[in-house]
Amino acid sequence: MLFWFTALSVILMIVAPVFLAAWLRRRHPVPWLLFCAGMLTFAVSQAVHLPLNELLSDLGWMPAPGTGDVPLWRIALLAGLTAGLCEELARAAGYWLLRRARSASDGIMLGLGHGGFESMVFGGVMTAATISALLPLQGQDLAQMNLLPEQIQAVQQQMETLLGSPWSVFAPLLERLVAMGIHVTLSLMVLQAFQRRQPAWVGLAILYHALIDMLAVLTTRGVETQNTWGILAGFLLIALPGWIWAILIVRKAGLPAAAQAQPLGSELRLFWVTIRKEILQQWRTRRILIVAAVFGVFGMMSPLMAYFMPQMMQAIPGA
Repeated sequence: MLFWFTALSVILMIVAPVFLAAWLRRRHPVPWLLFCAGMLTFAVSQAVHLPLNELLSDLGWMPAPGTGDVPLWRIALLAGLTAGLCEELARAAGYWLLRRARSASDGIMLGLGHGGFESMVFGGVMTAATISALLPLQGQDLAQMNLLPEQIQAVQQQMETLLGSPWSVFAPLLERLVAMGIHVTLSLMVLQAFQRRQPAWVGLAILYHALIDMLAVLTTRGVETQNTWGILAGFLLIALPGWIWAILIVRKAGLPAAAQAQPLGSELRLFWVTIRKEILQQWRTRRILIVAAVFGVFGMMSPLMAYFMPQMMQAIPGA
């Protein structure tokens, strides 16, 4: 039962953004390009966000791995600000490059792409990897695994939550759906900067994003780790004011209706055709072979590196 629940949750986290975008296109004339642009803005923002956090850790402003001497409020504040700054500026760059800021449906589609890609990667893939790593640990003596005490405690809490209630595997799915709603709200806020020609809306989106992330960090640390649903309820309350604003904005502006509503199946087939076209292009240009070769080489080197890395580290004086 746990396996099937996990598989269903992971699959829904991956396909839900595409179904939501297809449902939106069925009712309103908005291109798939905006969905892809949202995915790209998220990827670009993380390419800047993650190194920026590492830089702040090196400077001592955020905790480095294995240390906990930084106040929680500073971690929450800086993590929220870096996330808001990187993601909202990337979102604004996407609108500017596409020259597409016509209606609220454009903002919704870009938000679905931005939050959808996060759901696919950090939701579906990471959840599958985490659960697949936890399940083999059933019945194992964690004390013999050379882990730190806080790591053993965290793994034990995750195992108790996972095995105590199979329904807990759906918590990441609900959290990703809430997060997608937040990204739609933020995309609509950045859209206002272009529609109203008021750049201050980008700054407002950065601050709102930072506030949400900061409150999420404080709520997560302030609630018991086992109380998964309590954390999710707190996250939902944090997102609620933005959703109310987004609904009011969409109702006030209105959404252009499609000339003829297309069946949902047609929209999904169109999405599949575009993916097939890209894969075919990658195959005919032999790029896919290069990618496969690179992944194959790294895949074969990884076990060897994992085996020899301790010896290599011991050979370095002071390591």
